[in-house]
Amino acid sequence: MRFPSSLNTANFVLSIFHNKLRHDIDHFFRLNDIDYKIFAETQDTSIQKLLCAKGCGLIALADYSGKEMINDKKLIKLGEMEDVFEEFWIISAKKTIENPIASHLAKHFLLRP
Repeated sequence: MRFPSSLNTANFVLSIFHNKLRHDIDHFFRLNDIDYKIFAETQDTSIQKLLCAKGCGLIALADYSGKEMINDKKLIKLGEMEDVFEEFWIISAKKTIENPIASHLAKHFLLRP
C-alpha cells in the first residue's frame, strides 16, 4: 500500500487541536480520505517522538525535528504530507550586550527543505 493511503486506520500521536499544524494535518487526512485513530494529543514534540518510538502511534514531524532519531533507526520516515508545514519566527531587538551565537544565527539563518 502506498503513502498516504498506508496511513488509513493507523494510530496517531498528534499536536493539540488548537494549532495550525494540527489543522493542516487534519485537512491532509480529509483530502486523502484517511481514517485515523488518535492515541494521544500533546503539544510537546519530544513526547510525540517518545510515544512513536515506543510503538504507540505515528507522528507527523518536520524532517529537521526527527533527523537524529531517523539516523539512529528509532523512527522511520513513511512519506511527506504536501502542504503541511510549520512556520518559525525569530524576533529580536538590538541589545547593548550582544549574544554572538544568536547574532550569527540571525545573520546566517537559511531554511533548507
